[in-house]
Amino acid sequence: MKTLLSPSEVARAIGVSESSLKRWVDEGRVQASKTAGGHRRIPVSEAIRLVRTTGLPIRHPELLGLPELNNLPASTPGAEVKVDEILLEALTNGHAAQVRGIVFSKYIDGMSMAEICDRLLSPAMNRIGDLWHQNAKGIYIEHRATDITSQTLQSLRTLVPRISEHGPVAIGGAPSGDAHTLASLMAAAVIGAEGFSEINLGGETPLMVLADAARLNNARLVWLAMNVPRPAAEMNRLHREVIRLMETLEGGDCRLVIGGNAVPSELRRMSHEQLQYAANMAEFAAYARGMYAAVVGP
Repeated sequence: MKTLLSPSEVARAIGVSESSLKRWVDEGRVQASKTAGGHRRIPVSEAIRLVRTTGLPIRHPELLGLPELNNLPASTPGAEVKVDEILLEALTNGHAAQVRGIVFSKYIDGMSMAEICDRLLSPAMNRIGDLWHQNAKGIYIEHRATDITSQTLQSLRTLVPRISEHGPVAIGGAPSGDAHTLASLMAAAVIGAEGFSEINLGGETPLMVLADAARLNNARLVWLAMNVPRPAAEMNRLHREVIRLMETLEGGDCRLVIGGNAVPSELRRMSHEQLQYAANMAEFAAYARGMYAAVVGP
């Protein structure tokens, strides 16, 4: 995927004149850098921001390095397009380009990163996850869909403009015994979109490793994605480990945010200034937004 575009490429992609695009750059409405030769270059993420804020249509997505937008399913006149069903079918059948096209188009239409995770990707992956228990083919489909979703999220992150190149650090992952990587990747994408410099340690991360990483990087936020159900004894042990992690962070400026399908009810109900439970990515984004404003300023 291209990262920098000429004003001519952006202008042709969205159907405006090159002179208008250059004027917007000169007026500061579009952010751009200049080459050593003095030529303007516009990040793809900035071109997408322009489209999202103005509602201008993308006429030639391939010029933005987004040919997947040409692969969107055609809508039938008079029929409601059920994007969730189309996405589920594309993931189930391994149609990666179509998955990317659907997700990219929804972001360009105005969906936030959190909304894409909560309303599109998570519901589809939860339904595909049910196939795991049916047969070997179900496992294959689930693994392939997870890989496609992960790659789609990574690509989508390049379209999201950075609020700051030096935002406060956030570190997270899934605990030992939880090899699921997708929820933590979603959390990283969401918190990155809110201005944090995110470090995703992925699945099977001992909680004390998270604590050490938070100290080393002067992190202001630690997230913990908990999605693997456990026997009562293991859940009690994990509960104690989370409390120990929270106590390790206590007294500093770092906060712990936990979320996922397997968070113990005791932790969900716990009231502590160091701990926040997020029921979904929208709640996580809102909490991160508030923290960012408190640390950096509005």
